[in-house]
Amino acid sequence: MASRSTRWPARSSAPPAGLRPAYRHGAPHRARVSHRRVDRVTRMQVLANGLALGAIYALVASCLLLIFGILEIPDFALGGRIMVGGYAGYFVAENLGLHYWFAVIAAALAAGLLGVVSELAVYRWLRNTPRPLLSGFIGALVLLTATEITVQLLFTADFRKLPSPYESQILDFAGIRMTEQRLLAGVVALVLIAALHAYLRGTRGGRAMRATLEDRRGAEIVGISPAKTALVAMLLGSCMAGVAGALLGPMYLVYPTMGDAILIKGLIVIVLAGMRSSLGAISAALLLGIAESFGASYLSVGFSDAYAFIFLIIALMVRPNGLFTKSVLVR
Repeated sequence: MASRSTRWPARSSAPPAGLRPAYRHGAPHRARVSHRRVDRVTRMQVLANGLALGAIYALVASCLLLIFGILEIPDFALGGRIMVGGYAGYFVAENLGLHYWFAVIAAALAAGLLGVVSELAVYRWLRNTPRPLLSGFIGALVLLTATEITVQLLFTADFRKLPSPYESQILDFAGIRMTEQRLLAGVVALVLIAALHAYLRGTRGGRAMRATLEDRRGAEIVGISPAKTALVAMLLGSCMAGVAGALLGPMYLVYPTMGDAILIKGLIVIVLAGMRSSLGAISAALLLGIAESFGASYLSVGFSDAYAFIFLIIALMVRPNGLFTKSVLVR
C-alpha cells in the first residue's frame, strides 16, 4: 500500500504537449472551415432563390409598365389575369392531363383573351371619360375584384397545386440546391422580358409602341393608331402575366387572390425604378427578390411580404426619387 506522502500525478484533460499543435489545427479548425463553407453555401442558396423570385417580379413589372405606358391607365386588374393564367394552367394539366408546357400556353391564351376583352369593353371606354386616369384607377380595381369573385364562385376558394414535372426535380450546383421549377420560372421570365425588348426595338409594331410611349400626339400625327397599339400592348402584357401565373402555380399554389401579392410586388418595383426605366425595373426587381429571400431565411418567413415594404421604405429614404432616377436640382 502506498504511503501517505506519495503524490500521484494529477489527471489533466489537456492533450500531451507534442499533440497540441495538431489539435489546434486539426478537428476544431476543420469544423470552423466547414462551418464557414456551410454559411457561404447557404448565402449562395438564398441569393439564387432571390434572383429567381426577382425575375418573376421583373416580368410583372414589365407588363405593368408596358400597359400603363400605352393605355395611360394603372392596370391593377393584371393581378386577376395572373390568377386566370394559373387556373387555366391547372385545368389543362390536372383535368386534361396534358404536359406542363401546354398548361403554360393555355395560361397565356386565357389571360391574353381576358386582357383583350378588358381593353375593348372597359379600358377603351374609360380613356374617353373626362378624367381617364382616375376612371381607369377605379375601373381597374373593380375589374380585379369582379374577376376574383367570379373565379371564387365558379371554382371555390380552395387552394390548388398546378402539377409540374419540374417541381419534384432538385438541381445541385456545388451544394446550392434548387428545384427545376424555380430555375425554370426565373429563366422563362428573363427570356420573356428579353423577347419583349427585342419586339419593341426590332419590329414595326414594337417601334409604333415606342413612338406612342414617347409622344402619343406625335404618333397619331404620323398615322399610328392608338387603339390598335393599345390592343396589342394589352394582349402582350396579359399573355406574359398569364405565363407568370403558370410559373408560380406549382410553387405557390393557385387560388382566387394569388395575383394580388405579385401585383403589389410589381408596383413596388415600379416605384423603386421609376416609370421610364425598364432596365432599372429589372434591377430593382432582382434586388427586391434578394431582399425578400434573405429576410425570409435569416429573420422570419412569416413576414416575407412585409420585407418588400421595408425594402421600399429604406430605398426611398436613401433615394427619394427612385433607385435609378437621376435627381434634378430646381433653383
